[in-house]
Amino acid sequence: MQCKAKLNNGVLEVQMAGRFTFNDNNIFRPVLDNIAKEGIRCVVFDIGQTEYMDSAALGMLLLARDEAERNSCSIVLKSPQGYIKKLFTVSKFYEMFNIEE
Repeated sequence: MQCKAKLNNGVLEVQMAGRFTFNDNNIFRPVLDNIAKEGIRCVVFDIGQTEYMDSAALGMLLLARDEAERNSCSIVLKSPQGYIKKLFTVSKFYEMFNIEE
């Protein structure tokens, strides 16, 4: 997976592309660490270029949600496409996250 993050006025924008799997834990971990930083109000995961997620990736997103809640921060999953959109429906992520088409 490719992951680029930038901070803009309290919003951490994370662009993700490729396949997001268990093996990407070391890439995703710094994002979790950034959520706890002071001044972060919202994390936007732009997953429009993400083509695949396994169950571990879903778990990492749930960890991000939990970390955000502990730090009074919101999370947005932005632009899910194809397989990811179906996966979010099956896993009921629409009930747990703010998802922007």
